[in-house]
Amino acid sequence: MEKTLFCKVTWMPKYEGEEAPESRHRNVEEYGYGCEEFLFKPTGKPRMNFGYVHVSRLKRGDKNSKQLRIERLGAPKTAKKVDHVHVIWVASPVGGEGTCVVGDYRDATVYREPIEDDDRFYNIVARSGNCTRIPEQKRMPLSGFPLRMGNVWYAGGAPGEKLTDRKSTRLNSSHITI
Repeated sequence: MEKTLFCKVTWMPKYEGEEAPESRHRNVEEYGYGCEEFLFKPTGKPRMNFGYVHVSRLKRGDKNSKQLRIERLGAPKTAKKVDHVHVIWVASPVGGEGTCVVGDYRDATVYREPIEDDDRFYNIVARSGNCTRIPEQKRMPLSGFPLRMGNVWYAGGAPGEKLTDRKSTRLNSSHITI
């Protein structure tokens, strides 16, 4: 069974650090950035891509409010990370409708807690050769996408396996060609 994580981020044309985020999210308005502007800008040796998805829970005083629930991807509850995850990045165009796939990281490592490095945060990392960005003009809206209430959706399963959520969506990574 493939471990798949859908992450919703702010809409940007390239995600290579050259443009300002097109968003009204609180972080972008308050700080001028949302951490996702470098999703597809390789850095370091070996060349790696570092991604960040904002996670928050609404429970006051929840010490785990910024954690990704990597146990939903097969990791033990005490694990700090899980390897070999297919991460699919999605965003909604400003002024547009729907949610589009903007790219993916295959064989990624997903961290439970965000890591701060060189004044930026990341919680997902993959080798650059395993990362694909879809050009802005080729992004197509997905119908019935389940991320209307949050930034993260844990999915997975064999091709053709029915995956259900609140909206009874049949979407999994095998249906997405990148």
